[in-house]
Amino acid sequence: MNSDETPTDSGIEPSSIPGEKPDSGTKPVPEPARESEESTASDPDAAAPVENSGTDVAPADDAASGANSTTVPEQDMAPADDNAVSPTSTEISASANESDSNPEVENAGEPGQQDDERRRHSEELTNALQGHLAMLEALQNPLTKQQEIELRELAGKMPESILQVSRNKSAGLSGDVLTLARLVKAVTLLDERQAMLTECLAAIDGLSAKATADIVNAQKLVRRLKSEIGWPQEAPPAQSYSRLLEAEQSLEKTVASNREFQTQLLTATQELVGQLRQTLEAGNSTEAGSMWDRVQGNISNLSGRTQHELKEQISDLRNQVNELREWKKFAAAEKKKELITEMRTLLEAELQPPQKAAGIRKLHDSWKQLGFSEQNEELWQQFKEVSDQAYAPCKEYFQQRKGVMAENLKQRNEICAKLESFLQTVDRETPKIVELRDFEKHMQEEWKKYAPIEQSKIKKLQKRYYGLLDQIRDIRRTSSTANGELKKAMVQQARELLELEDRKDAMEQAKALQAEWKKIGPAAYREDRKYWEEFRAACDALFKQRDEAKKAIRSEIDNAVQASSAILKQLEDLLSIDEETLRDSRKLFASLQRDFNQNFSPRLKKERRQLQDQFNGLIRKIEARFRKLPDKKQLQALAALEARSGLCLNLERQLLACSDDQSLQASLAEFDRSAWEALEDSGTPEFEQRMNQRLDALLKIGSVEKLHKLQGETEQLARRMLVNAEIRANLESPEQDRPLRMEMQLSQLQSNFGKAALEEAGDRQRQGWEFQLARLCVGPLSEPVREEFQQRADRILDRLL
Repeated sequence: MNSDETPTDSGIEPSSIPGEKPDSGTKPVPEPARESEESTASDPDAAAPVENSGTDVAPADDAASGANSTTVPEQDMAPADDNAVSPTSTEISASANESDSNPEVENAGEPGQQDDERRRHSEELTNALQGHLAMLEALQNPLTKQQEIELRELAGKMPESILQVSRNKSAGLSGDVLTLARLVKAVTLLDERQAMLTECLAAIDGLSAKATADIVNAQKLVRRLKSEIGWPQEAPPAQSYSRLLEAEQSLEKTVASNREFQTQLLTATQELVGQLRQTLEAGNSTEAGSMWDRVQGNISNLSGRTQHELKEQISDLRNQVNELREWKKFAAAEKKKELITEMRTLLEAELQPPQKAAGIRKLHDSWKQLGFSEQNEELWQQFKEVSDQAYAPCKEYFQQRKGVMAENLKQRNEICAKLESFLQTVDRETPKIVELRDFEKHMQEEWKKYAPIEQSKIKKLQKRYYGLLDQIRDIRRTSSTANGELKKAMVQQARELLELEDRKDAMEQAKALQAEWKKIGPAAYREDRKYWEEFRAACDALFKQRDEAKKAIRSEIDNAVQASSAILKQLEDLLSIDEETLRDSRKLFASLQRDFNQNFSPRLKKERRQLQDQFNGLIRKIEARFRKLPDKKQLQALAALEARSGLCLNLERQLLACSDDQSLQASLAEFDRSAWEALEDSGTPEFEQRMNQRLDALLKIGSVEKLHKLQGETEQLARRMLVNAEIRANLESPEQDRPLRMEMQLSQLQSNFGKAALEEAGDRQRQGWEFQLARLCVGPLSEPVREEFQQRADRILDRLL
């Protein structure tokens, strides 16, 4: 965009001058209210809640799993001890069993009536379920779709009393009948709570470890679902219920991360409180207010006794913050009075409208930065009144300017219309380049005349204008390129005439070439001049004596051979330098190629083919080395991952050398986690995560048996990785992995059926680079397997990179 198209004196209408309503004052950040939680009946499989959440879960009778949960009153909830341990599944199960064994939990009424009712229900359910007990033996883990359908159909045939079945021994059911009855009941309740299950899974998916309140709510929802559904432990789960159990396991990991987050957040908040006290002592109201808000935000994300105690620690700071804010209001009022005085000075100043409007805008910006102040409304009315008076002479100027910009917009639209009309009539096959160049220059001069344009409309218009100019330039550029190629070919033909023995025939052909040259339009300016000089030099050489021509040719050949040989020697030297020096030699490499092509005389005969072949061979070898060079960022990433891989490898070797669980645990205890944390980040999130997973898998190993199991699983994954990479690199796999390769190739063939299978060289390099990083994340492996893995990986990288 031209410099005259972006006016620096854009106008400010009175309506565009930002007004400011009197502030309502700084409101204190509300303290987060303690969330009331529900105490629901708990299934033995239910997960423990987030530690330090400040809530307790009371066990309830399994028979009441569909009943409404009881809300714990907020005033009865005391802050929980930060070191308290949440109730375990076993404790909750024991409480539930105690509730089941208590006949008082059953329906209210006379004891005799209750016994009769239970016996009637038991007989009714026993008769209904007795013929379906064989179904239990065929159940798979998890239940198949067909088995779920059969259970739903069976539920439809059951009496309504099936929903009253629980672990209560007084129900009169026992053994397989009780198991089947509870399973039918759970399937029915699972169907009724699909919407709640979907909500629960969505709440857990992607749950941040920093969202303490969301984690607590998710735990409540899981416990409520498990309690209300009451799926029997002795029966395999349905597929949808399995997803709930998997989500619960994922939630437990998030809970653990949340504990670490709260510990870190508490430390950071305490440091921030210390800084806040120092800031208050220094009297910095703005920074103190910001710090106070940050402290309140941190506290709202803590839970339990920690939150309660931290609130008490900072209770004395609230008044200090408010006092500073009141002082800031007073100071802001004095500054606003100064701005009113400056606005009056600007009102009386002899300035051009654009400069005066800019000054008004600057004072308004300063006013907005001051915020609320004493006498806020009164001062604002004074400031606004003087501002309107100062802006009055600018208004007419900007209205006139709008008229000029509207006319300029109209004229520029007409210029674009002329360009579009011209493009419709131009001969694109054989265009007249001079005519195109003159027309383009004229349109550019016209365009510059009609400026400025309203800023909101200039972008679209410029896109249209420059797009049309680009079309004209493309036509001219295409034609110039074609003319350049023709002239380049004619230069070559003229030079080839110098090699003819029949000088007369060579002269006649040169004249014909000159006549044809005149018919060709111009090429790009520099190329056109270069080709003409080369063509004229070639033609002039034909008029020299034969002996002089031969002597010149011989001299040129000798010089070209010497220069080319020297360049080839320099290219050969590039093959022997180290990678770091080679990386800095790209400009030299390009310069040598350019020099060789420029010095490579077309008059060479016998030497031509030999030099060209040697040159092409060296170029291919050097380019291959350049392609294999990783950039500095990749080298840093590789070095960082290799450092982490080295720590993991040392730990794996120590653990694999352990003969019993005691020595294994001792080796794990000796691992220096701080050394791991001190390592530099590789800048590759995906592989950083893989490497952390590799380390976490080792640190969680509880026994030698589990370690060897992990080693076996890792070996299988490593072999699949190698075979997949060997397929990509078109390399043969060892005999033992050929069945696996055939299986993977068949799977890839089926998944890629009908798709293009071509790969670019850049894609192969990317795959090689990703494989190079991925192989560092593999472990643990036995030494023979790791040696085989390393040899095969090196062969793959040599092919891909």
